[in-house]
Amino acid sequence: MTYLRNCWYCAAWSDEVSRKPLARTILDEKLVLFRKLDGGVAAVSGVCPHRFAPLEEGVVKGDALACRYHGLQFDARGRCVHNPHGPIIPPALKLSAYRIVERHGAAWIWMGDPALADESRIPVLLGHGEAGWKTVKGMVPVKGSYQLVSDNLLDLSHTQFLHSFLTMEDDREKRYVFEVIQDGSTITTVSNHLNTKRFGFSEFAWPDSPERIDSYSGIRWEAPANMLLKVHFTRAGQAEAEGIHSWGAELVTPETATTCHYFWSNARDFRLDDSVFEKALGETIAGIFTNEDAWIIGLIQKNMGDRTDLIALRPVVLPSDGAAIRARRILLKLMREEQQAGVQHGAATHEAHAEP
Repeated sequence: MTYLRNCWYCAAWSDEVSRKPLARTILDEKLVLFRKLDGGVAAVSGVCPHRFAPLEEGVVKGDALACRYHGLQFDARGRCVHNPHGPIIPPALKLSAYRIVERHGAAWIWMGDPALADESRIPVLLGHGEAGWKTVKGMVPVKGSYQLVSDNLLDLSHTQFLHSFLTMEDDREKRYVFEVIQDGSTITTVSNHLNTKRFGFSEFAWPDSPERIDSYSGIRWEAPANMLLKVHFTRAGQAEAEGIHSWGAELVTPETATTCHYFWSNARDFRLDDSVFEKALGETIAGIFTNEDAWIIGLIQKNMGDRTDLIALRPVVLPSDGAAIRARRILLKLMREEQQAGVQHGAATHEAHAEP
């Protein structure tokens, strides 16, 4: 399977990573993440090169990860720093190590050439970690290709059919505005429902909303599959800035060719002190993503088998598919360019690094 490597992937939410090794497969590679004594995050290969024991079962000692099978210890750069079986450490006794940076409450990993790891390319997640905002988040394992999740999110028309809680009534007074904007390799969709009747999710978020509202939504997609979901509600005819606002991070990281990690979050600027609502919001979003989106994507992948190139299967294309098709073509172009340039795989001698 070919992946885009010179880019940032979400490896974990920051609060998932502790002194206990965390196993995560990314781009078909078994990895282990753990926190060092200074609080920074290390990311190294998850398989011991001695007898291929899983390092997720190991123990963090100081800044080193000790294998539970024979006690070999590896530091954050992947170097073996302790061999309890003798004074000699064979040169091949090392792990791949990866550049990792914490930002917006997430640990971002660079799986390609460490010399090209540009932190300015980490996606900006509006509202996350900002004053006056609160965030709920989680991760949903998906039994489908990461590109199928991008397809799903770039075509919000599916919400009217897959998600009863998000369904809006059709009426003559409502005005629908849809647009796809491409800026270089970034795709942004606009999906606004103006003067619409309030509906399930809007009433849940905004119980005292008027009968008619303006719903502003859309997705910003950046390769390989990092997206920012906009959901804003206002009184019908009111300026968008005056309503309630949320930004959702939809960060999709390939696990294998046909499975992925779907990291989701919702940052909001309303009902900040309502802990009951916050709990219900997190459970609602997780339920929708798990029981509806991930469910249908898993069934689609099952029908596709081990194939992931949707375009090669020659599907019937509808107008609402425009953004998803563009994103797939952009990603294919970037992967081809990377392969032609001869991407360096891994970062075996590069020290993992994390920002506070």
